[in-house]
Amino acid sequence: MAVLKITTENFQSMVLESPVPVLLDFWAEWCRPCRSIGPVLEALEAKRGDSLRVGKVNIDEEPALAQAFGVQSIPLLVGMKGDAVVAHDVGWKGAAALEALADRTIETPRPASVREASVIELRSALEAGQPVLDVRNPDETAGGHVPGAILIPLPELQARVGELASYAGKDLYVICKSGGRSAQAAAFLNTQGHQAINVAGGTLAWQAQGFPVGV
Repeated sequence: MAVLKITTENFQSMVLESPVPVLLDFWAEWCRPCRSIGPVLEALEAKRGDSLRVGKVNIDEEPALAQAFGVQSIPLLVGMKGDAVVAHDVGWKGAAALEALADRTIETPRPASVREASVIELRSALEAGQPVLDVRNPDETAGGHVPGAILIPLPELQARVGELASYAGKDLYVICKSGGRSAQAAAFLNTQGHQAINVAGGTLAWQAQGFPVGV
């Protein structure tokens, strides 16, 4: 099967319902490293055969998907099993790194369903001293965030996951604007030994309740 063009229309059938793991490449025509990775992705897809599906998402043509995945830098490579993110990398680091990412995508078990909590539960957890991670982009968090939140944008999470080591084994609440990106982040964190909980409704729901925000 050739490298697939992933769109909003076929994302459900080609990615979420795929019978095999999927490696997504978020790219754009104007991105030189993105053009370099194209032939290598085609070779990878041919080599992996039926064990891995490879798809490309043009962020200029599919802004909704780019927003859903919190794309900030490209190329962004995301390995998925169903709706769970199991591997993640930013930038073109060579064929060997791409092979390693494909291996992680195939070999990493699909995590169990992510627990969800309401913003009311989050407020109680904060009062009890539980940590919260905000995975929105810097331009979003600059306008305010849940008081005391750790700020790590989703595209940087894999590279910076070590910063959360002290929270391993503890409930870690994850929030974004509406709950989409934080669900992906929580799924990834659960593969790294964390007990991540997605905050349903995100900061939109938090502010709708009239809860305070920090700056």
